[in-house]
Amino acid sequence: MVRSTTESLSECIRPVLATWWSETGGWSQIPASVLAQIGYTARSDAFIASVPAYAGRPRAFIKIFPTAAALDADCHGLAIGHVAASADRAVRVPTVLRTMPTERATILEYIPGSPLAALLRRRYLALTGSYLSISRSLGSWLAAFHRAEPASATEAEEVLDPHVQRSLKYLSEAGELLGHERLARARRLLEAIIRNATCRTAVRVLCHGDFAVYNVLIKQGQPYVIDFAYATTAFPEIDLVRFQHSLWMSIGCLPFSRPARRAMWSAFVSGYGRDAITGMDRQIWELIEFELLTEAVALHRRSVSRSSHRGLWKTFLLRCALRRLEHWIDERGPTYQLCQMAKQYE
Repeated sequence: MVRSTTESLSECIRPVLATWWSETGGWSQIPASVLAQIGYTARSDAFIASVPAYAGRPRAFIKIFPTAAALDADCHGLAIGHVAASADRAVRVPTVLRTMPTERATILEYIPGSPLAALLRRRYLALTGSYLSISRSLGSWLAAFHRAEPASATEAEEVLDPHVQRSLKYLSEAGELLGHERLARARRLLEAIIRNATCRTAVRVLCHGDFAVYNVLIKQGQPYVIDFAYATTAFPEIDLVRFQHSLWMSIGCLPFSRPARRAMWSAFVSGYGRDAITGMDRQIWELIEFELLTEAVALHRRSVSRSSHRGLWKTFLLRCALRRLEHWIDERGPTYQLCQMAKQYE
């Protein structure tokens, strides 16, 4: 819930704003009209707030993290994001105005833009060239972000284990919707993917960690990549699959959206580099796909279980996510069975 009243102003933001605004007269001296403009919300990964211009400071966006590690990840990701954007200003990253380690807080440039996901939902039926240009630029920026630090080779098992555990968790939630036969097939498929993905050495790079259309703001046609709290050294497939999945999550359930999704993804691939994506590890790619597909079903299932005036729409979204997962399982099941049979006779 977003709040903006003086009485409900969270205690955790007060020392941050006191430092940022350099107020020595105490909170009682801050005009009520200023406090009323502070909007904030508490999320699982951070406490975020937008604050107005005041005391000679510009309008800003504040993030307060639950751990120092999350703060470090966000700051490091933002720094590398600026490096990736320096050669090509087609994509930008918010400027860090101030960091407060003792408060585990960052104060960022406020970007008065709209999420790319929301814009796509409104305009996907008449997608203009500017959106394809944005998607191509995002691909180029992500490739530069992945190259900004030296790549390293490592065993896949350690990095992929959290994704494996989440896949198993989400699959258990989606199990009763899949049915007994398809659930058994999904488990065998997941076991085969895990076995193939975790027994190899793969390239690791610095990943954004949540690279999706909802983490891209558009300000006067200029894209800004935001939210680097999950930035970490991992496999590049994670960012690529998540961006592709986010296109489906934003408009995939809407009628006649396939051409727009394909066009946006094709433009993104051309920006990132088709050869680079072709050379990605297919097993890691499919494990991340499986995780995100099962996650979508699990999250929509939880949403439907809660009473809501939008119950029919949420049920429809659940059905769309379930059909997509079912198709993915049915499409790959026979291929993996043949591969396993071939290995038995090697």
